[in-house]
Amino acid sequence: MGLQKVITEDRRLCILRLLAEQKDYSLNLSLLSKALYHLGHGVGYDMVAADVAWLESVTLLKSENISGSVTVAKITRLGKEVAAGTHTVPGVERPGPGE
Repeated sequence: MGLQKVITEDRRLCILRLLAEQKDYSLNLSLLSKALYHLGHGVGYDMVAADVAWLESVTLLKSENISGSVTVAKITRLGKEVAAGTHTVPGVERPGPGE
């Protein structure tokens, strides 16, 4: 497995975990980008948007464009299960024991 694949799968898991931790299970993409930076994933907004689009394509979250310039991502039930490690989806890292 290539390093880039490992990084991408970990970043997608981080996005799901960040959403699962929120009271309303959602964050806008700008805040997701800032939070990912603090988790060791210093990627640009476009990469976060691409990951959110991919996660939406496999029904782990839903995204909504609000007021034209702000996109909000909200985790789905399946996404919460993947973040918790009770369900697996290829392309998203599975959390290790105790994580």
